[in-house]
Amino acid sequence: MRAMLLLVVLAITSPAAAAIQTLQNDSFVDGSLTYFQEGFVADEFAAVTLGPVSESFTVRKVLLLFGPDSTAGTATATLTLWTETGVADPGAELYSADIGFTPSSSAMHEIDLVGEGITVTGPASIRVGIGMQHTGYPSVARDNDGASAPGRNWIRAEGMGWVGAAVFGVAGDWVIRLEVETAGGGGPTTGCTVPADCGPGEICLAETCRRLCDVNADCAGGEVCYHDLCTAACASHDDCAGGQLCEAHACQPICTSSASCRGGEVCTENLCRTVCATDQECAADAHCAAAACLPGAPAPDEEGGCACTGSAGAPGFVLTAVGLLVRARLRRRRRSAPWPRR
Repeated sequence: MRAMLLLVVLAITSPAAAAIQTLQNDSFVDGSLTYFQEGFVADEFAAVTLGPVSESFTVRKVLLLFGPDSTAGTATATLTLWTETGVADPGAELYSADIGFTPSSSAMHEIDLVGEGITVTGPASIRVGIGMQHTGYPSVARDNDGASAPGRNWIRAEGMGWVGAAVFGVAGDWVIRLEVETAGGGGPTTGCTVPADCGPGEICLAETCRRLCDVNADCAGGEVCYHDLCTAACASHDDCAGGQLCEAHACQPICTSSASCRGGEVCTENLCRTVCATDQECAADAHCAAAACLPGAPAPDEEGGCACTGSAGAPGFVLTAVGLLVRARLRRRRRSAPWPRR
């Protein structure tokens, strides 16, 4: 049976226990830019594949951006959870409910599902979808890193069924997340002195085992893939553990000498950075100074170019500077009739 859920913005609560994980593909952090998708029509879905989780888990919450706040009034969308199949069409439906949203460009909406008893036998992934009941805004958002995790961002489009979001030019990950609880729980990254101390797919860096990655989906919930390594996402140094600093929204271990860095890196300003001779050897958001890639794009006169702004990307997107993350909870009331399905 479906239920009508009304979102109410509340203050941020205390951190979750160790057995609670947040699964996400996106790299969004407080203060970064997002794009809200305008192009949906009624009964179309945006969805993400999240996981896998190595053991059985219970679903606690869904978190997402839904806006922008220039949209007047409230809007209803359908939240649906399915088992994941690894192909375009999802598996069995686990849960479905209608959600009443107050659109916002600065609120991370939180849908509390603790009382629904949604349990999944692990190891398993799960698909989380938001179905539109209107055309255009308000809608879901994607992150701004320009990378989309393959096979993890979906659209159920009118007349097409389920397809990868990239088919429609979506150059990012939907900002839709899932909080789950397992019987085990996580722990800190393992310490090390030599590579043999770390597990498969990990390297020993600054006396810490670090997981290698290509995209955010290779990392655990709450982590991003930065310079080929999984690391905790952050907005400031206060978000990082002891012995780490926040740079480019990613927590990085402090170094004291280049001996603790990878080959091709040098310890500069207490962080391991790529060795360089020109700006072109650095990432797009960095520049070469004192033979090391430092944060910040090169100045326009260094590249012989200009400071410009252009299209936000795929048609139907609006660019929004998202402010403080504000959590939201739900009050529930029953619907008089079920939402019609396709």
